[in-house]
Formats: sequence, C-alpha cells, structure tokens
Amino acid sequence: MEWLLGIISGIFLILSLLTLYRRYSILTSYNPAIPDTNQERPLSIVLCTHGLAPRLMNYIEKILSQNYSQFEVIVVCKNTPIEIFESLQTLSALHSRLTIFDITNKDCPYLEKKQALHVGISLAKYDWIVTIDDDCYPQSENWLKSISQLLAYKESDILLGFSPYISQPGLLNQWIRFDALQVAINYAYYTLIEKPYMGVGRNMVFRKDLWSQDYLKAYETIGSGDDTTLVQYYKETKQIGIFMSPLVYSFPHINFSSWIKQKIRHINKGNQMDFSLKIRLAKPLLYGVLFWLFIWIWLSYFAFHFVIFYLLFIYLGAKTFFYFQISKHIQWKLKPSFFTCIFDAPHNLCLVLLPFFSIFIKNKWRE
Repeated sequence: MEWLLGIISGIFLILSLLTLYRRYSILTSYNPAIPDTNQERPLSIVLCTHGLAPRLMNYIEKILSQNYSQFEVIVVCKNTPIEIFESLQTLSALHSRLTIFDITNKDCPYLEKKQALHVGISLAKYDWIVTIDDDCYPQSENWLKSISQLLAYKESDILLGFSPYISQPGLLNQWIRFDALQVAINYAYYTLIEKPYMGVGRNMVFRKDLWSQDYLKAYETIGSGDDTTLVQYYKETKQIGIFMSPLVYSFPHINFSSWIKQKIRHINKGNQMDFSLKIRLAKPLLYGVLFWLFIWIWLSYFAFHFVIFYLLFIYLGAKTFFYFQISKHIQWKLKPSFFTCIFDAPHNLCLVLLPFFSIFIKNKWRE
C-alpha cells in the first residue's frame, strides 16, 4: 500500500509538472522582435470609475503623461464624490485630451460597469479602445507607444495585456498576487496557442467597432466581465493577441472576503466559456490537489519515507524554476519559492472548490 501511494503521487507529480512545462515553454519562447517605429495609431483610453475611487487622482497623472501624441482619456463617473469630480474637471481644463462624463443621474442602457463602458466607447473619437481601471497605473510612460508598435507589427483585433497587483505587506497580498499570476499564465498560454478565452480589463485593447449591437445584444443581461465576453464572442472570427509589456499595476483587495466575492463574480462570468475549456483549466489544479492529497495520506498512515522527500523536492523545485522563468520573462515581480512552498496546495484546493461554493451561494440566494 505504501508503494502504491508513492506511485500514484509520482503520476500526479508528472502530470502537474507537464502541464506547467507546456505553459513555460510557450510563454518563454514568445519574444516578438517588434520594430521601433514612429507611426502612431490614435488611441482612446476609457476609464470607468464608481464611488470613492481613492487612488484615481494619484494614478490619472501617470496616464495623462504618456510619451505619446495621439491619444485621449475618457473618464466616465458614477456616484463620484463631488470633491473628486471637481478635481477631475479642474484637471480636464488643464489637459485638452481629458474628457469627464458623469452618468450618475442619467438613464443609461445596460447594467453595472457595462453602462459606463458603453458611454465611454460611444464618446471615443478614435478607432482603438484601451481600457484601464481607476485603481491602476501603467508601468511605463511608453505604455501606449508599445501598444501602437505591436498593432503595427501584427494585425490584431484584440490585444490582451498583463496587470499584476501592487506588492503590499501581509499574506493576503501574497496570495492575491500568486492567484493573479496563475490567471495571467493561463490566459496568455491559451491565447498563444490560438484558444483565447479571457483577458483583464485593466490592460486591454480592442477595435471600437467590436463594441457592436450584435455583441451587446448577446450579453445585454450581463453588466460586467466584458474582458471575458468580448474574447468569447470574437475568438473564432477575430485575431486576438497578447502584449507582455509594459504592465499595468493594480491596487489589490485588502480583505479576504472582498477577494472571495471578486473570484466568485469572475467564476460566474466564466459560465460563458466552453465546458471543454473549463475542464482543461481545472486539470492542472486537480493534479496539484491530488498530488498533495496522496502525499498527506502517505504521511498520515506510514512513517516519513525518503521517497516523499524526493517527490516534494522535485515538485517544489521544478515549480519554483518554472514560475521564476515565466515571471522573469513577463517582468512580473514575485517570490516563486515562497509562493510555491506556502500557497500551492491551498490555492489549488480553493480554486477547485470555488465553483461549487459559487453554486451553493446562488442556490441559497434563490431560497
């Protein structure tokens, strides 16, 4: 029985590392030589803000100071405090490229964030839309220049960028950053193998004409998650690519409950994905959970065996190496050895169980 557990643990070790190796090999081999060109495509940045938006005034200056000549920034506000709204209007008077629009008391179509996005995209003067959130800032003043160069290099209809969370003290921040890395690795990998399924609205570019009546009608009852539904709607008919830099940094959640709510909301939006893709996304998590489960059973019923040490050493060492190389390639700052040792097993378990937890909550609400 002891050796059977060892064999089963070894099988799930191999399966887990193989799935990560495929992502590692695809992502680290993607390094397009984009020519430096002075040709600029006009870009419209749409930023939707709701409520207090405590970091908007600090971060919007970084957006307005981009080393780029042909761009505009459209900020669509809802329930924004009067002092912040007045500060935005003052800033708009100083920057001709900045437009402020308040939809608080206006009758807008669609729900939640989609109504603000719809207004902002409708106001956009240019054919390319860049989206960013009110708690985000670009890594570099050449953010828009890099996007324009990539558009000129390779014709795409949608470009998906990366958006890591800002490092903060505490284990929760480390957990959220680790989770964000997993998400980024997955959607970048599937985009590169021409099976895109999502992006992040904090750093995304698409043609304005994709925001069409047909698309809006298909998802008119969904008020958010357009970074996923846009990709899902056009994945078969449009060219979808990724850009690895510059990054857009985002301020993370500061409590566990708000992060869980966000994850459940994302999982519910993921219902638009094909079932086969859900299975492919769940497999690596399940392999990791089963590896740790059989190791735990082995330790519980038998004495610590030297084979367990070697299996754990290979698992943690290989994953740390893959994460380090991937994060280095996409300029994503993290501590891979710390993440892998502390968060790997509970993270995988949580993500495997969260869809069932989401269904349970929805059923409770219905009751």
